[in-house]
Amino acid sequence: MIGQNRILDVLLKLIKGERLTVKQLAAEYDCSEKTLQRDFQKIRLLFAPQDNNKNNFTLHHDKNVYYLEQSNQLDQTDILILLKIVISSRSLRNDELISLIETLTNYTTPESKKLIEKSIKSELTYYQPLLHGKSVTELIKPWIAAIEKQQAITATYKAAGKTKEKELTGIPLAIMFNGSYFYLRIYLEYSEKIKNFRLDRFNSNILSANHNVTFPQNKKLEPGLVRARSLNMFTPQPDSLLGFPFNYWGSEEHIRDTFSNAVITKEATDDFIQVEVQYYAESAVPWILSQGSLIQVTKPISFVNKIKAIISRTNQRYQ
Repeated sequence: MIGQNRILDVLLKLIKGERLTVKQLAAEYDCSEKTLQRDFQKIRLLFAPQDNNKNNFTLHHDKNVYYLEQSNQLDQTDILILLKIVISSRSLRNDELISLIETLTNYTTPESKKLIEKSIKSELTYYQPLLHGKSVTELIKPWIAAIEKQQAITATYKAAGKTKEKELTGIPLAIMFNGSYFYLRIYLEYSEKIKNFRLDRFNSNILSANHNVTFPQNKKLEPGLVRARSLNMFTPQPDSLLGFPFNYWGSEEHIRDTFSNAVITKEATDDFIQVEVQYYAESAVPWILSQGSLIQVTKPISFVNKIKAIISRTNQRYQ
């Protein structure tokens, strides 16, 4: 093999993540070790910083082994954390999940890639994606552009339990994620309200509206503020109850982890904590019911009565 072809072949091996020794390559290419050492000197020059710009790769020589290391590699712990979260959400199809794993692990070392793949092997074996079977990555692409442009769109949406699709016209404001699903916050033209819609229930085709839609800025609520006031994708209305107090006989840590803005007090003689949260009460109903006898909502009386009515109907199921 002539010199240039040999250098190119060695370079491709390095880029693929192989660890090479001069002795091994000398036998493979039937040349002297000194020749290969000169080859590596030329390869090293390819990865030297030029004009104050750093290369993405650095050639290392350690204990007679040559290998490339990416300077923009991701830490294996960071990749593993991200993948564990994504896998537990079940939000991606199998092919999308495999593609994401491949993309992320390409930004780490071959050793780290093997460790990550071993760490998630069992979870991948038993992985069950959501039943809608749609490609989230394909659905989400056109919405990203529409949100960036604040462009009025028309799209068809099929609500849960419905057989017919409904046409919606409005301005998409944000993409959010909750539980296992992606949601779109859209300002609707017909109702002049902002509502949240599950991404997978939209038809994959969205069209530019054939007329302008004006979004009143006084209705704007940042996605971060929505998340800070709601336990789920509840769409608040102008008359939605924001904030409520309750007594709690469980863990204070659990309350602080669930409600980021919780204010907690405790009387010395009480065996419970008093909690005040600035969350939309309707969004908290499923959580309140899940706490059973650990919780007692105390105000306002209208909300207390609503919780009592739900508990009463639940008890009737067991009569």
